[in-house]
Amino acid sequence: MRAFETRAKEIDPVFMDVVLPRLNGPEAYLKMAALKPGVSVIFTTGYATETSLIPMRTRGKATILQKPYGSQYLAQKLREKLDRKN
Repeated sequence: MRAFETRAKEIDPVFMDVVLPRLNGPEAYLKMAALKPGVSVIFTTGYATETSLIPMRTRGKATILQKPYGSQYLAQKLREKLDRKN
């Protein structure tokens, strides 16, 4: 959050795990989206049950990657997010 708060203009998309210390990923994303409306997000998770932590209003904006995934798949999803921004 601190890095995003100071560099929000430079960060998009956001890539984070669903489960994080202190705030979970979806909570952190909602705070980021309040600072920068429209910021895109890619969540990663190792457990299908963790996706229930993602609020319905966020799911339409989020890409969710289920672990394990390969670097090619991650690169593809990042490219898709970046291309939608342009």
